Amino acid sequence: FWFGDGPGFNVLSVFSQYDFFFHNSFLALISEGGIIAAVAVVSLMVMTVIRMCALPVPLRNPWFEMSLISILVIAFHLGEVLLDLPAAIAVGFCLYWIDRSQSRTAQPMRPPSRLAGPTGPANWPRVAPVP
Repeated sequence: FWFGDGPGFNVLSVFSQYDFFFHNSFLALISEGGIIAAVAVVSLMVMTVIRMCALPVPLRNPWFEMSLISILVIAFHLGEVLLDLPAAIAVGFCLYWIDRSQSRTAQPMRPPSRLAGPTGPANWPRVAPVP
């Protein structure tokens, strides 16, 4: 239960005669990877959605946000959605967008004032003499 049964074991046997696949990707993930894998995958997707929504409004991309939210909603009705390639691509694009947006908003470091240049009377601003 905690560690799952491995890939390909998301089959439910009914009356030892019929085999049904899960129509819920979360149950399929628990069956294959266990609770630990389900918590890891779902927390990665939820934290990515939260980080996407926390970006400043001009840098937000509603298409990427919508892709992750739709994957999480569709996973309730379809099996094998969370571990498919489109879900991995969507998470990768969102993480790339977050990293790119955060590097845009980062302020460049300015050198401390003592390293900005020589100081002393020769570099003071020129002031007109008082009459």
